[in-house]
Amino acid sequence: MTSTTPAAAQTGAETSRLPRSLGLLNAISINMSNMVGTGPFITVPAIVATLGGPQSLLAWLVGALLAIADGLVFAELGAAIPASGGSYIFLRECFGRRRWGHMLAWIFVWQFLFSGTLEIATSSIGMAEYTGFLWPGLLSYRWGIKLLAAGITALAMVALYRKIQDIARLMLVLWIGMLITAAWVIFTGMTHLDPKLLFDFPPGAWKIGLPFMLGLGNGTMLVMFNF
Repeated sequence: MTSTTPAAAQTGAETSRLPRSLGLLNAISINMSNMVGTGPFITVPAIVATLGGPQSLLAWLVGALLAIADGLVFAELGAAIPASGGSYIFLRECFGRRRWGHMLAWIFVWQFLFSGTLEIATSSIGMAEYTGFLWPGLLSYRWGIKLLAAGITALAMVALYRKIQDIARLMLVLWIGMLITAAWVIFTGMTHLDPKLLFDFPPGAWKIGLPFMLGLGNGTMLVMFNF
């Protein structure tokens, strides 16, 4: 019968841990790239339509406040439970491994199989539709956008099938591209700003009632998709 010394057990535990290969800059680039995808560029018209005017900017404010609260909660959970697994680990530990936590963590993983797939599909479709501005003939093909979106998804899978260090470097490049694109959009919007349209509120725009609350709720839901 063999016995394991405490030193050997400690060494085995250390080698079984995931290597900390990502630094602060990598973490920032990955998280910001996940947050700022194609969503803000394709959902702005839909958000404006929810309230029918510039008062729809209120949905962005509400969504930003909710996103800040959500970020603070995850920061606290990450500091209190420093383990790999994200929401799966948080749900399991907060609600108990042998009680509701096990079921909630399991449900989260299963729903993520659907929500994660839909998020990737939405981003690919958004990129494919924007390609139509550069290649107008693409929009005339019945399956053009769909095939291009499928190709973008396949390309993303190939790009991600590599070491985490390589992915971190790739995400850093994409993050810089995202910052340049966002700065370009903001600069273009500010230089073409029309105050008359910005403050052109329709009659009854701020009348608080069921239609207003439903519109604000739908707009906030779309904003949260972007965050």
